[in-house]
Amino acid sequence: MSKIFSMTTALRQIPFPMLRWFLPDVGIDLDFDWEKIHAYDLPKVIEAYESLPESQRKQSEKIVQNIVVLANKKGVIAMREAARICGLTYWERLFPPDSSAYLQAVWAWTEHKEKFDMAKELFKEKAVSPTLLNDTHTEGLQ
Repeated sequence: MSKIFSMTTALRQIPFPMLRWFLPDVGIDLDFDWEKIHAYDLPKVIEAYESLPESQRKQSEKIVQNIVVLANKKGVIAMREAARICGLTYWERLFPPDSSAYLQAVWAWTEHKEKFDMAKELFKEKAVSPTLLNDTHTEGLQ
């Protein structure tokens, strides 16, 4: 059974400091003074998002759904495999071992879209190397 997607839940999972850069990148420009809002202001972000035109919300939801797909242990493994295939050897050093899968998926989408897209395909095909499946760098991820 697949999970029901909720944009509100997804926005709550993305580390708040990343929302500032991520939301405009997916077409959600909320015109906030990001220097003055904090994580406890997330309901304001969600309210502003929900007030956007439906077409704009739908477009951004498609992107966020892809991020949610990779925001788990197997998704992180697929992103690392895509990075390895593309010669990006420093991927694991970018994140502390306890960094969230959402942080890694959002960062991959914003900074390396081509590797993110490749990771989506690897994830669908379950085409990740067996050594990465046992990698301790992803132990804490669900």
